[in-house]
Order: sequence, then C-alpha cells, then structure tokens
Amino acid sequence: MPLRKPIRCWGEIFPSIFALSTDPRCRISYQTLFARIHREKLPPELAVSRPLKPTANNKAYPDETLSTKRCTQCGGLKPLSNFTKDCIERKGCRAQCKKCTRRMRQTSQYRLIKRKADLKANYNLTLVQYQALLTRQKGRCAVCGSKTSKSKRHKYLVVDHDHRTKQIRGLLCVKCNAAIGMLDDSPRRCLQLAKYLTEKPRCCD
Repeated sequence: MPLRKPIRCWGEIFPSIFALSTDPRCRISYQTLFARIHREKLPPELAVSRPLKPTANNKAYPDETLSTKRCTQCGGLKPLSNFTKDCIERKGCRAQCKKCTRRMRQTSQYRLIKRKADLKANYNLTLVQYQALLTRQKGRCAVCGSKTSKSKRHKYLVVDHDHRTKQIRGLLCVKCNAAIGMLDDSPRRCLQLAKYLTEKPRCCD
C-alpha cells in the first residue's frame, strides 16, 4: 500500500496514514499504525482499535481504555492528555505522567545525573575532572575572577572549549563565555575591542 494512498476509516477518507495518525480519535503513534497496516496487513479500522500486545517490559493493564493510561510512577489511571507525547513509548505517551515527571526533575538526584550526562555528552568530561579544573582555578572564572556564573539559568561555571579542536580551555562565567562566542573566538577582535574601549571617544574631539 503506497504511503500517500487514501485510507478509509470510521466511514471517512484520510489522504494518508500520517493524516489518520494525527486524528484525535487515533490513540497510537504513527510508527505503530504504519507497522500494523503494512507489516501485519490489518485493515485501518482494526489497526486503530486493536489493543497493544503486552511485552516482557510492558505489563498490560486491563482497566485501561484507548484514551487512558496508568502512570508507572504514581499508579494513577489518567487521560492521555496528562502524559507527554513520545512515539516510542506505549500509546505514543511517556510512562510517567506530567506531574510525576515534573516532580522527578526537581530532585537533586535527577539534577546530578543530568549534569553528569551533559558534561559527558557535550565536552567528554566527567564530574571529577570538572571539579579538578574548578579547584585549579580556585573556584573562579578564568577571565573576570567571578565565583558565580552570573546567570539565573546556570548555577555553575560553564565549560569553555575550542569549537574547532574541541579542546577545553577552562571554566568561565556565562557573560565571559558569551562574549568570547560573540567575537568568534578571535584574539585579534578581542584586542581591537580592548583598544576601542581604552581610546578617547572621537565625538569629544
């Protein structure tokens, strides 16, 4: 069946499978609907209404309907609108509801895990290496000497690195790191800017 071939479901005609998956009455993801129609050779009406098969990592809840899902964190049976969309998960929604996800992200344990993951993914740096670099700089920005990040969004000093060689240069506050980025990491432009700021304004001549 071609991808753009019209599909009849619920007595209506949809231009494609994607259009059918975006209908509010369809409670499964596009990937699941595509697999059912093309691989399992199911008619659209059965592909949409057929319950998902329980797997080894996914326990089937008999009290769930097409418009509800049970949160694995709090155990509450809630509408699908209370879950964040995720096409990989069952019913196209995350396993935890939005309230539990928000509460989990506010814990110190989650923030520590996320910080470690961000350092490793963005700079290939461990938290121990970050602390060693911070101790070497005496807990201050390498440029202005500030002990804080000067930002409400970032609690710690940010990692400054060369975008071409990916080599880490040091830890900076948010303002100094942004200033270097605005100047395209060019020492010549930094010197020109410093010369411009120290010179006497021409308009006063």
